[in-house]
Amino acid sequence: MRQVPNDVEYQTKKFLTALASSIEKLQNVIRLITLGIDYKKFIRFAAITPNYHVLANGDILNANIHRQTISNDDFQFCRDFIIETALRLQETDFKLDENDYYG
Repeated sequence: MRQVPNDVEYQTKKFLTALASSIEKLQNVIRLITLGIDYKKFIRFAAITPNYHVLANGDILNANIHRQTISNDDFQFCRDFIIETALRLQETDFKLDENDYYG
């Protein structure tokens, strides 16, 4: 995401930053849909699976520390989603190099 210039009024900067964030989220959704990934299933998968962050010192932080276990149904759903998504991505007829893709 691009930075909003510092000389912009605070409220305007806050609005532009929120707008840029919303557009970035929409772009991510469009990328998933374009690849044929079921967005509703992706949202469920993202809600079930742990969210990790790598800290500046290299430590890994589990952001979903409150959720210790998942149900067997959730596990089966995640497994099926991963397989379904892998098969869908395998069907794509292009190679995507993340380093060259700016969306």
